[in-house]
Amino acid sequence: MSIDWSKAPEGYPIWVEPLPKFSSWPADWHRESGEFYKDRQGASWAKEDEGLRFVAHRMPPSLAGLGRRVAIGEMIAVMRSTMSTLDATKAEALYAAGYRKQVQP
Repeated sequence: MSIDWSKAPEGYPIWVEPLPKFSSWPADWHRESGEFYKDRQGASWAKEDEGLRFVAHRMPPSLAGLGRRVAIGEMIAVMRSTMSTLDATKAEALYAAGYRKQVQP
């Protein structure tokens, strides 16, 4: 399995993939929460079931912040096409303020 770590939402550095017998639960991005891995909707997997019901893939430390860098790069591209002046500091400030690309379902 190939995981596109650039798609990891900020704060969710773990990709949890259910084992075949438990495929009714979808694979998704998770974060650690005590004895559980919680996804973005609040559903959780008990850490004690790792290897029995699911596999947890952790983001390699060398890729930490990749999603942030990709998002800022996308923001810079859009801003260059719509604004006369731009620098990376402005894009970083917007990202820090919570601006994110909105994707229609």
